[in-house]
Amino acid sequence: MSSFILVVTYILLFISLFLEVYFLISFFEDWTKKESKEKKGVDYTRPENLPSATIIVPCWNEETTVKGTIDSLLNLNYPKEKLDIFIIDDGSTDGTWNIIQTYNSHPQITLFQKENGGKHTAVNLGLEHVKSDLVGLLDADSFVHTEALMRIVDTFLKEPETKAVTPAMTIHNANTLARVLQRTEYFFAIFMRKTSAAMGALYVIPGPFSFIRTEVFKSLGEYKHAYLTEDMEYAMRMQSHHYTIANRHDAYVYTVGPADPKGLFKQRLRWIYGFLNNARDYKHLFFTPRYGDLSLLMLPSAVVFLIGSFVLFSTLISSTSTSLAKGISRIRTVGVDVPASLTSPDWFFFNTDALLFLSVFVMILTIVLILIGKKLAGEKMRFSPDIVLFLLIYGIVALSWNTVALYKTLASRKVSWR
Repeated sequence: MSSFILVVTYILLFISLFLEVYFLISFFEDWTKKESKEKKGVDYTRPENLPSATIIVPCWNEETTVKGTIDSLLNLNYPKEKLDIFIIDDGSTDGTWNIIQTYNSHPQITLFQKENGGKHTAVNLGLEHVKSDLVGLLDADSFVHTEALMRIVDTFLKEPETKAVTPAMTIHNANTLARVLQRTEYFFAIFMRKTSAAMGALYVIPGPFSFIRTEVFKSLGEYKHAYLTEDMEYAMRMQSHHYTIANRHDAYVYTVGPADPKGLFKQRLRWIYGFLNNARDYKHLFFTPRYGDLSLLMLPSAVVFLIGSFVLFSTLISSTSTSLAKGISRIRTVGVDVPASLTSPDWFFFNTDALLFLSVFVMILTIVLILIGKKLAGEKMRFSPDIVLFLLIYGIVALSWNTVALYKTLASRKVSWR
């Protein structure tokens, strides 16, 4: 391993270890304070005590999932007279509109159809007709737990200063390797979102079932085209105005993740590309003490990891190619030579390098964070083979879309939604 890649690896491992310990401390500190946030005297059985809400569902070519999405919303445990559902077809070319129209007579549902203009234009059309206290979004490939909305509203009632509440997202039907990896990643993300919210450092309001007070849109304006990551841009916009974004870890949302590596690559490329470009637009959020942990810790570390991934990926490809070329040349010259250490290993020479121990500690802490995320997601806090797959495969695969996203950003190239 070259001295350059060794230095980069040590830096990334040190930052990872520091952040994981910091996140754990922040998580447990927040957990011990949660009882102090209780707001007494709210009777949830009386509809007049609950805020009104509108859920906007933008759709584009979602004929296979949109019915399940709408049905899950209609099954929400929330007063029917307090909940409106806007279904907006953004110029679908499949049978989405035909399926949506079967709900035309439902009293809670309002249908809209428009020419294709992108997700943000569909959401903005819905915002023009909102008259409720809260506005929520839901992607048309996601399904919600029956108590999800009530739990999110509970957070708004207990924390009047909160302007937005994000849910806990998990993968629906992890039936492929790509979805199994995403499922484990989402457990990790549940922990991170919970902890980041406690630190005041959330910079994404995910599309599946996040809610925002309607007054925020009146103050900050509507969504805009933001590198196909409008939810990220709006969260950064809110952070710029010191608006509190909370998280409700037991408000479960189940989303249909990409089924194959190609779909996963395109989705994550869009996410990372959106982060880099939105971070550039909101560069004033970096290293400005008045924005707290978001500015001094979360955003800078995210950029460091992306750049580090690019460096590692480039160097590993180069060093691996060089090693393969030398190995092939050696085999052609002297044949296959099996090292004696493989046939008769000597444990005296066991690798005690600091790099190995740092890597092991980081992996152990990562597993702990994933297990806590599983617990928060309502599952048993139990180690499973999918965690091993995640640790072995996902980090290496992520290097590819991180590298491409960084290249496209530097080269001013655009990415597509699908």
